[in-house]
Amino acid sequence: DGMSAFAKHPEYDVASGSTRLLGFMRSELPDSVDDIARYVTKTYKARYNRIVGTDTVEGNLLAPTLAGLLVRTGQDEKLTNQMVDLGSQYLGLSGAADKSELSPNMLSLALRETMRKVGKPAYQPLLDMAVNGSSLEKGAAAGALASTEDEEVYKMLLADVVLSEDSPLTGRQSGTVLNGLLGSGTFGDQTWDWFKANLPAYVKKVPDVRKGRLPGAGGNFCSLDRRDELRRFVEANAELMPGYERRLLQTLESIELCAALKEAKADELAAALKTR
Repeated sequence: DGMSAFAKHPEYDVASGSTRLLGFMRSELPDSVDDIARYVTKTYKARYNRIVGTDTVEGNLLAPTLAGLLVRTGQDEKLTNQMVDLGSQYLGLSGAADKSELSPNMLSLALRETMRKVGKPAYQPLLDMAVNGSSLEKGAAAGALASTEDEEVYKMLLADVVLSEDSPLTGRQSGTVLNGLLGSGTFGDQTWDWFKANLPAYVKKVPDVRKGRLPGAGGNFCSLDRRDELRRFVEANAELMPGYERRLLQTLESIELCAALKEAKADELAAALKTR
């Protein structure tokens, strides 16, 4: 099939591009998660094993993409545990921090999986890193915080990081956390409800030049009902999002394309996966 052919392409950017449809499949074909995992492992595992750790374009740029795919979509428990061990070691969760074993191109994945699997014990170390780390560490740590699947950590992030005027993170980092939570498989719907309820308070933290981007909060939706909900909400709160029109149109179009793909191809894709 076309995806498998692109996955084998020697150019890393073509091979990386072959993974884009898999995000849609994982989120919109919930009954096919095991079939998707089998397909991902069959299609990408051998190439990942061949290139990981090599000082090549593939090793530096493609390997992290494939590692993330194998962990989250391929359900690769061995690789997941490896990333959690490396992330925990990097953060010093079981003793003195040791950053020597984790390559920079795997930092984001390792920290995300550590947050996801370890939960609350990783919260403060990641928050400290987001404040005091290197430029690379700050971005990776902020993204990792949003990967939580812990209810207590989730509530702390919204109250103390995203909404609080005394948040230790910058406005951009707080936005990264909020956007990550909006895309969360665990807390996405809950965060959308929070966003709607807390927009007047949250928008005070958003610089004027970024307020027009706020309709992007609905960018993970994939149904026409959700499209209409987003449009109504944004138009009803237009005064809080000056310059919203362009981003709203872009987001609505993205939702419509996703919904159309789901309507036209979901059953076909699910059937095809069973044969792979």
